[in-house]
Formats: sequence, structure tokens, C-alpha cells
Amino acid sequence: MILGGIAFYKGLLPEWVKPEPLDDLVPGPLKAGVEADWAIYNEPKGVCINIAPWNAPATLSLAPALSMLAAGNHVVIKPPELVPTVSTVLRKLCQKHLSGYVWVEEGGKEAVERLIAEGADHLAFTGGGEIAKLVAARCGQMLTPVTLELGGKSPAFVDQGLDEDMLRSVVQEILETKVFKTGQFCCAHDYVLIHESVVRDFCRVLKAMVEDLGTRRNVRMLGRRQYNDMTRLFQVFQQEIFGPLLPILPVRDVQEAIRTINQVSAKPLIAYCYTKEKSAEVEFISNVPAGNIAVNGGPMRMISNYAANFGGTGPSGMGASFWGRDGLKEFSNRKHVMSGRNGFARQMGHVTDLHAFPRAP
Repeated sequence: MILGGIAFYKGLLPEWVKPEPLDDLVPGPLKAGVEADWAIYNEPKGVCINIAPWNAPATLSLAPALSMLAAGNHVVIKPPELVPTVSTVLRKLCQKHLSGYVWVEEGGKEAVERLIAEGADHLAFTGGGEIAKLVAARCGQMLTPVTLELGGKSPAFVDQGLDEDMLRSVVQEILETKVFKTGQFCCAHDYVLIHESVVRDFCRVLKAMVEDLGTRRNVRMLGRRQYNDMTRLFQVFQQEIFGPLLPILPVRDVQEAIRTINQVSAKPLIAYCYTKEKSAEVEFISNVPAGNIAVNGGPMRMISNYAANFGGTGPSGMGASFWGRDGLKEFSNRKHVMSGRNGFARQMGHVTDLHAFPRAP
């Protein structure tokens, strides 16, 4: 994934970093006969900090750093303290191959506070919402812009009318996030809302696939704290599960699924919809506020398109920390430039004169 992202940026950067022309919408009567050229220049912000989480310490230490480097910045990576061996390896590799461009700062909370206090030009944080509030507040004191990738209770709606092959694909995708990835990553299906007419079929396929796993169904949590959190979550439905539990709730139709999601999820990072009805798809996309939506596909396909960014909204985050042109823009200063073409671009009259602006046909 990281190597693909590098190749993607290397191939498109020469075109993407060119000045972007803007239309000149200053009304003609106000120009006094002098035209101007307008453009957006992307320039590096300076030094960017990437604070990575424990669940994907290598990938999420490097993926946001790619966008930061692509924009021309220097980068400080703060890997998670819960995986010190990974942190040490990252530090040694970056010192060897990226000296002068990337610095890896090991440590815990005190390291984050020290980095923020030094006054960076942008900070990206991936992790839980409660810690994100503290990080954002501290950055606010320094007027440091922040990008937050926070996850949340990402729901899935499974509609009626799916054939057996489609149903098995849906179950397999969900099972892979809960077993092979232990549910401990931000794109995992948090809970499933299933049309009441197919709950039995869904559970039948799920049960058979779990049994087929044999001993591979046994999931290792990262540590004792994560395991204890799972045991408490059996009784709580408001928190993000982030583990190998899968609540299944029957619903009458897509409308009830949407109502449930909007009562529970509060703008999740990603929402999944599995349906063959175009009307249900449109209704789901139009009425579920989320950072991202995947229809008839899973998280791995969702994050495999380097041209598409991946980010949250509201409680699930803000900004775009990796992939795509949005990732490049996130860590760039978007400098708007006006250049008088044939003399001094003076202003005649006031732009508040609405009569000077062209009317829509």
C-alpha cells in the first residue's frame, strides 16, 4: 500500500504542483479596462507532525507522511508508544533513508506535548475522539492547524434481495474485518442492520464461515487493556467497538436503517450499504451523513484507490490526511495570486454592487 502510494504521487506530482488557473469573476465595469490573471500556487506549509495509532503503526505512520512529503514539507512522525519495537525500526529506517526530511520521535504523551509546543505548521492525528479533543485544544493554543482521523461506529446495512453469492461476499468482508484484522482498525464494520427478512440467512452464512475458520477464529487482542474493553462493550452500544464483536439488528427497510444510524452513529467515518435496489442506494447516500460511503463494497476496496481521499466528518474527524489530491492540498499553503496583465489592476466602484455581476440565464 505504501509503495503504491509513493508511485502514485511520483507519477502525478509534476502536473498537480503546477499553478492552478482561476477564473476572473470581477465584474467588467469594475476593472477599469485592466485585466488580471489569477492562479493558486501550492507551497509547503513547513514542518508537519504525524501522530500515529497503535492498531496500524507502520502503515499509519507512513501514509499521512507521504502526503506531507509530496506537498514539500519536512515531517516528524510520532509512532505509538504501545509498540516500541516498531517505533525503533521506523526511526532507524528513516535515519538511514530519509535523513533531513523525516524525523521519528519516540515516546508517549510528553513527546506529543513537546512537539506541539515547538510550533509546527500542521499536525495530523489518528486515534480516538477523547484524546483528539486534548490534542486539538493544545494545537489551538499554538494556532497549529489539525487534521483528525477518528473512526467511530461505522454501520452496515444489508438489504433484502441479495443472491447467495452476494450475501456470502458481504459476510466474508465483514468477517475479515472482525477476525483477520480483529476489528481493531478504523474502517471495520461496527454493527450491522439487516432487513428482517434475511436475518436468518445472514446468520446462517456467518455461522458457517466462522466454523470453517477452525482455530483461526481465535483473535489475539493487542493487549490486556484492549481485551478488558471488549468485555465491557457487551452492555454498551454508544461506543465504537474497535474489536471482534458484531452486533446484529433487524430493520424493516432502509428508512429504519437510516433512522437508527443517525440516532446511534453521529456521522461515522464510513457507512456501508449492501443492496441491489437503486432507490435504496440513493436514499442511503443522501440521508446518512458520513465521511465516506461504500455501496456493495468493503473497506479494503474503499482505501485502495489512491485518487480518492479518506477522511471523517464531525466526531469521526476532519480534513484529509492521505491519498489523492485532497491529501496534497491538506498539507499545502494554497496561495492565491493575482497579477495585473496590462497595467495596475485598480478597482472602480464597489464589489457590493450586485447589479455589476452577471445574471444566471
